[in-house]
Amino acid sequence: MDPKQITKNLYAMRQLIDVMLADAHRDGRTSFLLEDVKSIFDSYSQQSKTLKTHYPDLTFNLRDWNIAAHINQDHDQIHATTLRALMNQIDYCLNILPSISSYTNKIEQPLSNKIFVVHGHDTEMREAIARTLMKLGLEPIILDEQTDRGKTIIEKFFDHANDASFAIVLLSPDDLAYSAKTGPSTTKLRARQNAILELGFFLGKLGRDHVLTLYRDVENFEIPSDYSGVLFKQYDGANGTWRLKLTKELKDLKYDVDANKL
Repeated sequence: MDPKQITKNLYAMRQLIDVMLADAHRDGRTSFLLEDVKSIFDSYSQQSKTLKTHYPDLTFNLRDWNIAAHINQDHDQIHATTLRALMNQIDYCLNILPSISSYTNKIEQPLSNKIFVVHGHDTEMREAIARTLMKLGLEPIILDEQTDRGKTIIEKFFDHANDASFAIVLLSPDDLAYSAKTGPSTTKLRARQNAILELGFFLGKLGRDHVLTLYRDVENFEIPSDYSGVLFKQYDGANGTWRLKLTKELKDLKYDVDANKL
């Protein structure tokens, strides 16, 4: 395997762990189900073995991970501190890769025609985006439409996310939420938490210029405020102007797309 590809895989793995830990912190959780993290440990093991092959003189301190040694007494959970330790080990791997200097906030990769579509419960938005991408000659990746092939959700997400060079995140008013400090009087509509989680993942993996966020403009809908510089475009219906804005963003990234096909 090419060392640059190892860097991409490790960087994406690190971003996934980072967003999982952040999500757990928000929910007050301190552990993860074994089935949700085993694929991450397995992927790291594979990458570290490849690293040792490429850089035997640099990797003598590289730690092998035996996930069985970190499972709790119930044999089904991994503590958050173990994931943090693994993330530190991934950082060590990244630091010893000679090509790491060119991989900071974004991993450059050849453009593919696969576009990952992150969505909530708004079926109309999801279908409109999928139809538009197909008209442009691109392939939408909608996770729940892909076969499982015996994989966990995280394994499935990781595999398909690695195939995409661009992501479209759909924010629809699916949930009601309010701050614990202010109470129910400040209840607002929000996007599903999985959509926000995956938005953060793709910002880290692809860079903000390869992520477009579409939101449905309804009253009292809260748009995330912590993503400075992210492209937020209003979804104005199945045949709205967002289609031309999306096409322009793709053309600017050298995608071979033609707005006349819409």
